[in-house]
Amino acid sequence: MLFTFFQGVAPRQLAFVFPPDWYDHVEDGTLALLVLLHGGNQDVTDFMTDVVRIFDLLQGHFHVVSGVPTPQKLVAVFPAGLSRDSVIAGQWRAGHIGGDCDPIGNDDVSFVFACVDLVDQMLLRELKRLKGLTADSVFAPRRRFLTGFSGGAALVAHVLARRPGFFRAAAMHSHLFGGYKHAFLNDPLLPALNLENNVPAQGDPGVSLFHLVGSVDPKVIPENGTTANSGTPLDAKEASDAYVGSTGVRPAADYYRLDLSIDDGVEAWGASVFAYLPAGGWVPFRDSTGRRQGSMRVFTPGTYADGTSAGVRQVVLRGVGHKWWYVSDEVNATKVFWDWFQLWT
Repeated sequence: MLFTFFQGVAPRQLAFVFPPDWYDHVEDGTLALLVLLHGGNQDVTDFMTDVVRIFDLLQGHFHVVSGVPTPQKLVAVFPAGLSRDSVIAGQWRAGHIGGDCDPIGNDDVSFVFACVDLVDQMLLRELKRLKGLTADSVFAPRRRFLTGFSGGAALVAHVLARRPGFFRAAAMHSHLFGGYKHAFLNDPLLPALNLENNVPAQGDPGVSLFHLVGSVDPKVIPENGTTANSGTPLDAKEASDAYVGSTGVRPAADYYRLDLSIDDGVEAWGASVFAYLPAGGWVPFRDSTGRRQGSMRVFTPGTYADGTSAGVRQVVLRGVGHKWWYVSDEVNATKVFWDWFQLWT
């Protein structure tokens, strides 16, 4: 079921799911929040069920011990991007071209937090009705997580930068740390930021980050390198040219990316958040079965505001393109991200 509410300049929608015994986890302080941001023009219901497979995670199919599934304690929130023509799919104003929705001035970062607040308030009312309990939030402060795919991953960086310290850990799948010029050209909330500044400033609370990308992703520059278009992969440039053409309010070049490769982007993020450089070079990245899936770098751990450890992991998957990584119940991005989040609670 999709919920609709008016936020900012337009009606917006979200979906959310939770385990049947969620209120028990509120009582013991272990209920997690997981916000998931779909890719550009990706159907949010398909993203929820067929891509992320959120019900498999909730029901424990990704965490089977001695043949018994282990259900996970989380509420998953799926905000829906805005589209003029579709109520279940759209774009984000950070990452991909927003197209028809660009000129109306929607603030997708505020929308993400409005979704979190709406779900929290709904569950708080149910908590009081069912158990007679009151709380400031149903979500444990150290168990708030954020992830996104493609254009949604670009929005992840903006969300973390605008409200540092809210999410304990985050994961970006198949995108970079930069952005698209249009996200700043007409964003009154961020008039002074350049494209590389959508990371927390030094001194802000830390956040542990997992960044994953395929080695043959045509929309991303996975490793060191550039193109003739200021860091824009060729198919992304061609898509901008075709979509905007010569009749747009802005020229197509205003929609080219100025992204760095993830080598440079992850280093910039780690240095900004922790003032540390990566520890060592690339090492094999192995899945839960021990099979090598790609290469990995892990940053020297930094610290959260409370002094506990935090860290950054960068993974390049061999032979994977621009899609959510799923091999099996044991080997997939949803499980890998969720297990990464558990390290920082």
